Amino acid sequence: METLNNDIEKRLHFGADLLEKNRLPFFYDRIYDAETDQELFQTKENITSFSPKAVFQIDDVPGYLNTSLRIDIAKLRKKEVKTYEGSLINLAKFKNLEDYMAKVVSAKRRATLRRCENRLKLCIKPTYKMYFGLIDKNEYEKIFDSCHEMLLRRHQQKKTYWEELEFWQERHDSLYQLIVQKRACIFVIYHGKKPIAIYVNSIYKHILDIDVIAYDIDYSKFKLGFISLIRVIQWAFENKLRLVDMSKGDFYYKERFRTGTYIFKKQLLYNSDNLIISFKAHLTLLKLKLTYVLLPVFKKLKINKLHQKYVRNKKESLFENIDAHNTKFKIEKSKKVSSSQSLTEINVDDREYDFLKEQFYDFLFLNFEVSENVSVYRSNKNEFDYYFVGKETTQKLTVLES
Repeated sequence: METLNNDIEKRLHFGADLLEKNRLPFFYDRIYDAETDQELFQTKENITSFSPKAVFQIDDVPGYLNTSLRIDIAKLRKKEVKTYEGSLINLAKFKNLEDYMAKVVSAKRRATLRRCENRLKLCIKPTYKMYFGLIDKNEYEKIFDSCHEMLLRRHQQKKTYWEELEFWQERHDSLYQLIVQKRACIFVIYHGKKPIAIYVNSIYKHILDIDVIAYDIDYSKFKLGFISLIRVIQWAFENKLRLVDMSKGDFYYKERFRTGTYIFKKQLLYNSDNLIISFKAHLTLLKLKLTYVLLPVFKKLKINKLHQKYVRNKKESLFENIDAHNTKFKIEKSKKVSSSQSLTEINVDDREYDFLKEQFYDFLFLNFEVSENVSVYRSNKNEFDYYFVGKETTQKLTVLES
């Protein structure tokens, strides 16, 4: 373990910089989960005391964790600022996945999930895999590349940006060993050998943190994100985990699956005996409190939207070669194709036909067709016309705008 000193970064993320890197003993004596009353951490190491010569800002401390500071660090004090709302699923309240689904998820949504999972099984025969403790390095690289591409395509489609993409290489470099050490896991849905949905999760004792969610937008009809979430929750039950942390963000799906909410906090840790450091801490505290008090006002005035647009524009180069394929089509049912129509069969998996994929998987979903039984044709008479020919249904697509 690295030595505790004043050269450590002055701003740290509670999960990525303290939990993952075993730095909790630097500041904390004990941490426990108030939701389940289970201990997450208690220091057993003798670390030389030090006198902090800076204000340490700890970001994203989950509100359901109670933290107590090391008493051997003289005059170490803590100030907190409430920031964003997070969502969680307390598995300790339920016997198993079936009990959780019955009590938390509406009957209508359960029916939708069953329909989507059954349709996925029919149309593409997916495979499901949780990597925990063991993962082939080549497969790890493939999953990570796929995950990155999925995220970029999704944000290109929405014209948004996710700040965690800035730390993608750092996440890539650390996650493999965390999986081997059983401190992280990756859940993947495959279509053949191709990943089409990925959940990256951190494991801290009895807590599973959902860190990254990615799915192939071409398969959007199948609700892969929801199917993956239920599989991850099921795995958490099977492995005796007690809490699933869905993190921050007011996404509608979280309201439908969570059992509760909590508030993230920023902690300022400092030496109260040092007047200059103490003054800096209180000044930083004032600035942070003001920022989060004004945040609802910023949102009401849509200043946050302007900021998000500004950040997205600054990162535009990241999306230069990313195509979300927002091609517009005229779609109509057609009679069975015949040899007289002058058609050429094509492979929808070829890169040049990526723009057809979302429509292809929509066709499978809506018409109960199996992917391997569907042929795709391009018209030789009109370059904008394509045909999906299944066992039961034939569909004609005409490209209107790409």
